[in-house]
Amino acid sequence: MNIVEIIDKKKNKKILTKEEIGFFINKTVDKTIPDYQISALLMAIWFNGLNEDELYYLTDFMIKSGKTLSFDTKDKKSIDKHSTGGVGDKVSIALAPVLASFGFKISKMSGRGLAHTGGTIDKLESIGVDCSISIDEAKKILDENDMFIISQTDDLVLADKILYAIRDVTSTTDCLDLIASSIISKKFAINSDYIFIDIKYGAGAFCQTIEQANELKRRMLVLAKRFNRHLVCELNDMNEVLGNSIGNAIEIKEAVAYLKNELDNKNSFKILMDNLLSEILVETKKFDNKNQALQALNELLNTTKPFDKFIAWIKSQKGDWLAVSEDRYFNPKYQYEIKAKQEAKIVYTSPVDLALVSLELGAGRKLKNQPIDFQAGIYLHKKSNDHLKKDETIMTLYSSKPIDQVIIDKALSTIKYET
Repeated sequence: MNIVEIIDKKKNKKILTKEEIGFFINKTVDKTIPDYQISALLMAIWFNGLNEDELYYLTDFMIKSGKTLSFDTKDKKSIDKHSTGGVGDKVSIALAPVLASFGFKISKMSGRGLAHTGGTIDKLESIGVDCSISIDEAKKILDENDMFIISQTDDLVLADKILYAIRDVTSTTDCLDLIASSIISKKFAINSDYIFIDIKYGAGAFCQTIEQANELKRRMLVLAKRFNRHLVCELNDMNEVLGNSIGNAIEIKEAVAYLKNELDNKNSFKILMDNLLSEILVETKKFDNKNQALQALNELLNTTKPFDKFIAWIKSQKGDWLAVSEDRYFNPKYQYEIKAKQEAKIVYTSPVDLALVSLELGAGRKLKNQPIDFQAGIYLHKKSNDHLKKDETIMTLYSSKPIDQVIIDKALSTIKYET
């Protein structure tokens, strides 16, 4: 079998066989195909796509390229959740302790952030949580606390790590077939009873339109059927920042506020959380309908149980549980308030523009191994379409280093006034 012939075949819109796709993945993992030929096939797939069989074979061989994991959940249903990202996304951090409080087991592997914001792992590390623990340690924590969130291990889905790194530098990250196979291979490598995927669309997501998001959902559901796995995809608008905070420790504060039922009912993070959790509780047959689920969720959030579960869990992963308990983990050295220059309605240019300001403050990384300022970030006192009076605070910028005027100007440029 010849990789050049496989590239040529896909370039000419022909269907690849199971054997050809297996050859490609196996040779990619054992590094006998050079990056430029991998890039060529990925670009051919970007232009010409994959049919359902090709997509299934690609995902299957990707799963088989590394180890698979199974956890003993002791008769409790296990849940995994994945988000396709977005600005201000701290969903996993609040979702896991709530579901664990309802009697589920949550085994989750998450990633770091690259570009404008930190990932789930970065946010957890801002409160000292050790996410690089071994699988054996994770199993013990799952037994004791019903949940864990750890970094992705090096021996799962080896092919995806190689393909993703090449996609990232060849402008093929936005191919729906490659996105679906990448996400599903990682999720299906872990044997969870239910998998929920939060697909974001809009200005702050890689699916720019709801049509693209629906196409990605369709591909994922096709794969779930072929693998006989229970998968639910939820579509969520990402044209706005999720909640009011962007950063790392500052986003932990908002997640904790949800667990303590302290968020306003209009907060977009609370709205998404309530909706997603109620959907999960109905889908897993914990409750018969959404109204019952929402009532039970509200009753739970009015107790200390979700926050207590969160504290017990971060303690088990060596996090600074006392600082979180006493609310003394977000103490940025510098802050700057941006105030309204006139009475008007405001609209932000885009969530990505705000995230890039957060990046400049130090909350994200421009290079893979760059350190993050866990105290850096933005708090939005006002959201798009809110009406303000002159001199009302629109947002506060935070950092561990003095905030440069260039960053302040960049933040000001994200605000449009409409009278």
